[in-house]
Amino acid sequence: MNFLGIGPLELLLILVIAFVVLGPARLVSMARSIGKVVGELRNTVGEAASAMEEEEQHSSTSKSKSAEDAGGLAGIARTIGKGVAELRDTFGETTRAIEEEEKRAAPPTSEETKSTEEKR
Repeated sequence: MNFLGIGPLELLLILVIAFVVLGPARLVSMARSIGKVVGELRNTVGEAASAMEEEEQHSSTSKSKSAEDAGGLAGIARTIGKGVAELRDTFGETTRAIEEEEKRAAPPTSEETKSTEEKR
C-alpha cells in the first residue's frame, strides 16, 4: 500500500517523529486538520471531475447535434440551390421560346424586308 509514494514503514516513521515533536495533544488536533483538508480536497477533485465529464458529454452531444443541424441545413440549401437553378433554366428557355414566337408572328420590319430583298 503506497500513499503518495510513501510506503507503510516510511509513514510509520513520519508519525513517530511527529508524535515526538508535537506531543500527543497537538498530534491529534493536527491529524484532524489534515483529515479535514484531505476530505475537502477529495470533494473538490470529485466535483471538478464530475463537472468535466458533464461538460464533455454536453459538448459531444451539442457537437453532434450541431453537425446534424448543419448537415440538414446544408442539404436544404443544396435543394434550394438546385431548385433556383432549374427555375433559371426554365425561365431562360421560356424567354427564348417567347422571343422566337414573337419574331415568327410579327410582320417583317422594313429593315428585315430590305435585307431579305438584298439577299435575293
